[in-house]
Amino acid sequence: MRAVFLPALLLVTTIFIAACGGGDKNAAPTSTPDEASAGPRTTSAADSIVISNVAIDAPLTVEPLTVGEALPSPQGNDDVALYDFSAVPGLGGLPGSGGNVVLSGRSISDTGCGAQPAPCPAAFGPLLKVAAGDPVVINWQGQEYTYQVVSVCNVAVAEFGDGLYRRTAEEQVTMMTGAGLLGPAGFSHVLIVIAKPAPRTALESCPEGTLEGVP
Repeated sequence: MRAVFLPALLLVTTIFIAACGGGDKNAAPTSTPDEASAGPRTTSAADSIVISNVAIDAPLTVEPLTVGEALPSPQGNDDVALYDFSAVPGLGGLPGSGGNVVLSGRSISDTGCGAQPAPCPAAFGPLLKVAAGDPVVINWQGQEYTYQVVSVCNVAVAEFGDGLYRRTAEEQVTMMTGAGLLGPAGFSHVLIVIAKPAPRTALESCPEGTLEGVP
């Protein structure tokens, strides 16, 4: 099945189309991004995501969105974007406030990782090793929120749809990064990892239009 699309609200974030920093390429636009309307990016040293089972510990950068904008890539290889959909009814959410907390991070760095030369795993590179049941901790505005992974899914970039950003009745975290084959046009797939407030005792099915597992 194809992914569920919303009517031309947002574009696919560019990290799924390109490998990493310095090489991002936009998908074919369905609307014109309005950079000025998004407002400033904001980062707090205390805002972070930690998935200890796979050694993810990365700062969160808030990326405000408006209707018609592309989801911007994270500021760098080492941070994770948290998208603020407050200006777009029916999409997104924030930690502790309900809805669908949408995060994205690069999986590969082409600028090195400390002493490790490029290419090497970026902030969400270890996400490909996440398993159902793994704890996910989000530190947000002075509070700690704990979730557990309930599903690991994937979808081809060509099939990716805005339905993955829809606001959900129960709070959840949707984490995304580029995965699969990497060619001149970018990654072939998007890895989608979904977590819900802990404790969780059962796996959940992948969203409509996506497949189970890592591509």
